[in-house]
Amino acid sequence: MTSCFTPRLGAPSRLLLQALVITAMLGPVCPGASPPAWGQLGDYAYYYAQGNSFFEKGELTKAIEMYEKAITLAEGPSIPIAYNNLAAIYMRRGNYFIGVKQLENALSDFRRAYYLLEPAWPDGMERSEKQDANRKISRENLKIGYGNLQISLNDASAHRELAKKLRFSGKFQEAVVEYARVLELSPSDADSAKAMGDLFNVLGVAEKSKKYYAIAVKNGAGGQDGDLLTRLADAQSKSGETDAAVQSLNKALEADPNNQTALRQLEDIWMRELKYNPKSVLAHANLAGVFQKRKLYDQALKAYNNAELYASQDPATTLDVKKLIRLNMGTLYQEMRDFPMAEKAYTTVLQIEPGNRLANYYLAAMYRDSGRVDQAMGQYRRLLAADPDNTDAMKDLLELIRRQPPEKAAPQLQAYADQFAGNALAQSRVGEEFHAMKNYESAAAYYQRALAINPELASANANLGVLLQSQGKLDEALPYLQKAARLDPQNQTVTGLLKDAQSAAGQDALSKAGDLLHAGRYEDAAGAYQRALQTAGADTPEARASYGIALQNLQRLPEAIAQYQKAIAAAPDKGDFRYYLATAYHQSGDLTKAAAEYRRALAAPSLDDALKPQAQQALDGLTQAHAADTLNKAVDAYNRKAYAQALTLVEQALRESPRNATALYYRAMIYSDQGKLPQAISGYQDTLRADPGFKDAYFGLAVALEKKSDRAGARGAFQKFVELSAGQPDDDFTRYARERLKAL
Repeated sequence: MTSCFTPRLGAPSRLLLQALVITAMLGPVCPGASPPAWGQLGDYAYYYAQGNSFFEKGELTKAIEMYEKAITLAEGPSIPIAYNNLAAIYMRRGNYFIGVKQLENALSDFRRAYYLLEPAWPDGMERSEKQDANRKISRENLKIGYGNLQISLNDASAHRELAKKLRFSGKFQEAVVEYARVLELSPSDADSAKAMGDLFNVLGVAEKSKKYYAIAVKNGAGGQDGDLLTRLADAQSKSGETDAAVQSLNKALEADPNNQTALRQLEDIWMRELKYNPKSVLAHANLAGVFQKRKLYDQALKAYNNAELYASQDPATTLDVKKLIRLNMGTLYQEMRDFPMAEKAYTTVLQIEPGNRLANYYLAAMYRDSGRVDQAMGQYRRLLAADPDNTDAMKDLLELIRRQPPEKAAPQLQAYADQFAGNALAQSRVGEEFHAMKNYESAAAYYQRALAINPELASANANLGVLLQSQGKLDEALPYLQKAARLDPQNQTVTGLLKDAQSAAGQDALSKAGDLLHAGRYEDAAGAYQRALQTAGADTPEARASYGIALQNLQRLPEAIAQYQKAIAAAPDKGDFRYYLATAYHQSGDLTKAAAEYRRALAAPSLDDALKPQAQQALDGLTQAHAADTLNKAVDAYNRKAYAQALTLVEQALRESPRNATALYYRAMIYSDQGKLPQAISGYQDTLRADPGFKDAYFGLAVALEKKSDRAGARGAFQKFVELSAGQPDDDFTRYARERLKAL
């Protein structure tokens, strides 16, 4: 089909965000053609022509409806033209929606256009220059649509949420666009790739579905679960990639042998193969395997018989294929509990190839399942003599030995270990058996033998650690458990064992340190606490405080203070820790911090009752001592007649000790010397209320009252001073008081 339309860019207009609307270029569109000339109803050409006609009339929604029908019928060169033109019309309508400020509708159309030109564009289909230009325009329009709705172009989380909403609302093409944006931002987002696969599957685009399921599997979506692999296989099968589909389904069955979806898909694949090639040996054999896994034993046996029949008739079928079919028939008979037929199948193969490892292994398993234990053990030993690395046979033989009575099992275990003397795993498993039998000495010996062969064997390290821990040898157990956890970090059992052992070791170390502390062996206790605190689970506030006590007794006060602070940081309401910190400050001479911590200890919700009076007594002593020191400074300032400084210091002393009579007395004297008689009188009276026997206060009060012309008051005060001075040698003050009494 040739072009009869000259494409052009639409006239630019303004968006709400002041960006230019970009209009796409249509491909071949012939506006003048009448519908009948383009084919009959239901043909691609008919819908294509109808779409062109509606487009020329400006009826964009109807044009879109016609083009969507045309796309489903497009073939060959028509496909890119249909995709391109439908995308162009979507963009034209999107521009219209912007003009009428229907911004959600505009973004919806821009998404659909981008879907056609980018994620849904058929793989391997080349683009014309015009189609490539439209692809770029669609991307720009999409950016504009996001911008108008304030959707961040680079927020993967936002686009992921949009994708989910669109998907659940049935807007699958638009959801694809959002998930595609997520994958642009986060290429390893396996879940988004899986969602893309699902959406393309719903949209019927198998090639795209297969592509994105493969990406999801590669990146590990859902832990590469069987469900995802079966989806991939379905898409591969629809794309004609049968071999790839079989591989995916086999992987799904490795993850879950009972995956019924995978089994049904395999059945469909091999049934289709037989439809076209009824004598296919491999198809019959594989179909038999599927029936066997589905436990459809009669159908499986029939399919195996067909496989053998056609194999005998086909010269191209190799002997190896024939042996494999016979072995599989043996496993089927074994599942059916028809042991004679199973044995016959295996021995048939062994007659041809005595060293066939699978046949020998299956024969041993058949003896085991049929209860012929001695024959089974002999067969396993013969197999292992020829194939010492056969781990399945080793495991099965060990299981048979385990079933024996202990007195019979022990020598067989020793023989087993000797047979595989160079195999670390075998030695470790023998150790496990002795461990289960509570023969701990033998268990430890075999674990050690395993580790001598392979020191990096995680199971032997873990089991030896557990054994030593059960014997109370924590210091010996820990290194083995730590190594096991390092070698197998994802093993939660091992990490749990290590955590328990570390906790037990920590508590044991703390207990020993505590014993040393209580015995007064402070140097040893400090070292023990230091080591214990490096053990997981032992770093507790109590341990830090006890370590601090040991250090304080060693006069290592800064270190003790640091430990108390760590204890308090972890348990701020524990009053005991604050008391210990206060004593350390007190002992180091930092009385201000000591007093503050004593107060905090007394105010704490939990302070040992025995410590409360000690804390209060220490705080009182510190308060009085500090007040006395302050008062001495006040007296010195008073003697220097630095009254302002003296008064400040006196007031400070009184804040710490409000009933300190000496401080009250000096405050009164300062007021007196400053000529502030009312304050002085009041001060002397406060002094006497605090200490009624403070005779000098009576003298000062008498002098002040006489200056205030209170003769009676002065006389009484002088009289009290003289009485309190009785029996003491007369001095100038006593003689002055007597003279004033005579005068008053």
